[in-house]
Amino acid sequence: MWRPSARRTQTHSSRVWWDAYSISHALWVETIFSFGGGGFGVDGPFRSWRRYIEDAIFLMTETELWNPYKQITTPGFSAWKDVLIPGRISLAEVRWAKSAPTERQYLADFVGWNRPLHNAQGGMSASSPRVALLAMAHEPDLHIRQDVPYMEAARGALSSKFCFVPRGKSAWSSRFFRVLFADCVPVLLNDFYEPPFGEIFDPSSFVVRWPMQRVGHELLETLRKVTPEAYEKMLGRVRSQRCWYVWIPSVMDHEQIDIQKGLPIGQALGRLSMYLTR
Repeated sequence: MWRPSARRTQTHSSRVWWDAYSISHALWVETIFSFGGGGFGVDGPFRSWRRYIEDAIFLMTETELWNPYKQITTPGFSAWKDVLIPGRISLAEVRWAKSAPTERQYLADFVGWNRPLHNAQGGMSASSPRVALLAMAHEPDLHIRQDVPYMEAARGALSSKFCFVPRGKSAWSSRFFRVLFADCVPVLLNDFYEPPFGEIFDPSSFVVRWPMQRVGHELLETLRKVTPEAYEKMLGRVRSQRCWYVWIPSVMDHEQIDIQKGLPIGQALGRLSMYLTR
């Protein structure tokens, strides 16, 4: 597996790829490449990848387009060959599950900035789900905030039954994975993103999907009509499946030290497992 560095320039990265391709191009279709999201996505370090590794398998967090790359209109992800993986969240966010309250003050939560859609989706002239959400901040049963401290976002997720997960600069968002550990049912407002590992389990059992350009009062009324029984069933699925979306920290990660402090590694990982399966 080869992972690109964000510090390489486009010219240098292209030279590295070309040299490697010239030596072993016959093996590249059998090579698995790992790419992150945004500037770390496949179109960041090696934009001419379609010329050299179009048929190789990618491990990716990103399924769609990144707003700053306005000239790129075709996503790098292919559902026919690539594997979608979750982004990393911190152990502190995983530990939200340990203290998530049962009673919820708000119907739904969103804390974030306004982001337009990608140019290929209409850009500034199209209806952005974030604009629509921020316009509903006056609703008394919603926790909608912008430009607030990070802990306000945590409090909002922990105080709400549903958490809006709209498209931002791109399709994927760590928000989707974080809110699961706040016992908050995600409302996915993105037409071009599928939660990872749908081949293993059915995410639709704990995710509400809504067209991203139809965010409004119809969505709110739909959420308000969800019965307590239906909500608890979805929440149960959240708790049983969210463990798939956590990466155990690597030995080079500072959080690996955190979970080992004063504990044998087996006990530390066992305690982490309890957090995940609560």
